[in-house]
Amino acid sequence: EIKANIADIEAQEKSKQDEIERLTAIAEDEENGPVACKKAMHQISTLEAEDPAPLRKAKLTNKALLNKQQPLIQRAKGARFEAKQALKPLEAARVAAEAARPEAENGK
Repeated sequence: EIKANIADIEAQEKSKQDEIERLTAIAEDEENGPVACKKAMHQISTLEAEDPAPLRKAKLTNKALLNKQQPLIQRAKGARFEAKQALKPLEAARVAAEAARPEAENGK
Protein backbone atom coordinates (compact mmCIF):
# COMPACT_ATOMS: atom_id res chain seq x y z
CA GLU A 1 0.00 0.00 0.00
CA ILE A 2 2.83 2.39 0.82
CA LYS A 3 4.58 1.54 -2.43
CA ALA A 4 1.31 2.25 -4.25
CA ASN A 5 1.09 5.63 -2.52
CA ILE A 6 4.64 6.49 -3.53
CA ALA A 7 3.94 5.42 -7.12
CA ASP A 8 0.77 7.54 -7.14
CA ILE A 9 2.66 10.60 -5.90
CA GLU A 10 5.37 10.09 -8.50
CA ALA A 11 2.68 9.70 -11.18
CA GLN A 12 1.13 13.00 -10.09
CA GLU A 13 4.53 14.71 -10.28
CA LYS A 14 5.16 13.24 -13.73
CA SER A 15 1.68 14.26 -14.87
CA LYS A 16 2.34 17.83 -13.80
CA GLN A 17 5.69 17.87 -15.59
CA ASP A 18 4.13 16.39 -18.74
CA GLU A 19 1.40 19.04 -18.67
CA ILE A 20 4.02 21.79 -18.37
CA GLU A 21 5.89 20.33 -21.36
CA ARG A 22 2.67 20.11 -23.38
CA LEU A 23 1.76 23.71 -22.59
CA THR A 24 5.29 24.85 -23.38
CA ALA A 25 4.99 23.28 -26.81
CA ILE A 26 1.71 25.14 -27.35
CA ALA A 27 3.19 28.43 -26.16
CA GLU A 28 6.23 28.12 -28.43
CA ASP A 29 4.28 27.01 -31.53
CA GLU A 30 3.87 30.04 -33.78
CA GLU A 31 0.94 28.44 -35.59
CA ASN A 32 -1.20 28.88 -32.50
CA GLY A 33 -2.80 32.25 -32.11
CA PRO A 34 -1.58 34.80 -29.58
CA VAL A 35 -4.52 34.04 -27.28
CA ALA A 36 -3.68 30.32 -27.16
CA CYS A 37 -0.01 31.12 -26.52
CA LYS A 38 -0.82 33.53 -23.68
CA LYS A 39 -3.32 31.07 -22.21
CA ALA A 40 -0.70 28.30 -22.27
CA MET A 41 1.91 30.59 -20.71
CA HIS A 42 -0.56 31.54 -17.97
CA GLN A 43 -1.35 27.88 -17.27
CA ILE A 44 2.39 27.11 -17.12
CA SER A 45 2.96 29.87 -14.60
CA THR A 46 0.00 28.62 -12.57
CA LEU A 47 1.34 25.06 -12.53
CA GLU A 48 4.84 26.19 -11.65
CA ALA A 49 3.51 28.42 -8.88
CA GLU A 50 1.72 25.53 -7.16
CA ASP A 51 3.29 24.61 -3.85
CA PRO A 52 5.07 21.27 -4.25
CA ALA A 53 5.47 20.88 -0.48
CA PRO A 54 2.35 18.73 0.16
CA LEU A 55 3.32 16.17 -2.50
CA ARG A 56 6.95 16.24 -1.45
CA LYS A 57 5.98 15.80 2.22
CA ALA A 58 3.64 12.91 1.40
CA LYS A 59 6.35 11.24 -0.69
CA LEU A 60 8.97 11.60 2.04
CA THR A 61 6.54 10.38 4.71
CA ASN A 62 5.67 7.30 2.67
CA LYS A 63 9.33 6.57 1.93
CA ALA A 64 10.13 6.86 5.64
CA LEU A 65 7.30 4.45 6.45
CA LEU A 66 8.59 2.05 3.83
CA ASN A 67 12.09 2.23 5.33
CA LYS A 68 10.65 1.51 8.78
CA GLN A 69 8.76 -1.47 7.39
CA GLN A 70 11.78 -3.11 5.76
CA PRO A 71 13.28 -4.54 9.00
CA LEU A 72 9.85 -5.78 10.05
CA ILE A 73 9.36 -7.45 6.68
CA GLN A 74 12.77 -9.12 6.97
CA ARG A 75 11.96 -10.38 10.48
CA ALA A 76 8.62 -11.71 9.26
CA LYS A 77 10.33 -13.53 6.41
CA GLY A 78 12.81 -15.03 8.88
CA ALA A 79 9.99 -16.14 11.19
CA ARG A 80 8.15 -17.66 8.25
CA PHE A 81 11.26 -19.60 7.23
CA GLU A 82 11.73 -20.86 10.80
CA ALA A 83 8.08 -21.90 10.98
CA LYS A 84 8.42 -23.84 7.73
CA GLN A 85 11.54 -25.54 9.10
CA ALA A 86 9.69 -26.44 12.30
CA LEU A 87 6.84 -27.94 10.28
CA LYS A 88 9.06 -30.34 8.32
CA PRO A 89 9.47 -32.94 11.10
CA LEU A 90 5.79 -32.64 11.96
CA GLU A 91 4.82 -33.17 8.34
CA ALA A 92 7.10 -36.21 8.15
CA ALA A 93 5.47 -37.61 11.31
CA ARG A 94 2.01 -37.02 9.81
CA VAL A 95 2.94 -38.84 6.63
CA ALA A 96 4.39 -41.74 8.66
CA ALA A 97 1.24 -41.87 10.80
CA GLU A 98 -0.99 -41.93 7.74
CA ALA A 99 1.13 -44.71 6.25
CA ALA A 100 0.88 -46.74 9.48
CA ARG A 101 -2.87 -46.19 9.86
CA PRO A 102 -4.02 -48.91 7.43
CA GLU A 103 -1.77 -51.45 9.18
CA ALA A 104 -3.17 -50.48 12.57
CA GLU A 105 -6.74 -50.71 11.33
CA ASN A 106 -6.10 -54.14 9.76
CA GLY A 107 -4.51 -55.38 12.99
CA LYS A 108 -7.72 -54.93 15.03
